[in-house]
Amino acid sequence: MGCSKNVYDSEVLMRQLAANNMDVEHESEKENANIVVINTCGFIDN
Repeated sequence: MGCSKNVYDSEVLMRQLAANNMDVEHESEKENANIVVINTCGFIDN
């Protein structure tokens, strides 16, 4: 689900958070998160 640009942006954000000693978990792996990031997907008009 989502577009390839959204997946790439999410992966970049996850690497940046991990590089700053943040524990990054997928939504289905943790029920009591301190921070929730919602990365939306927009449409690009050619």
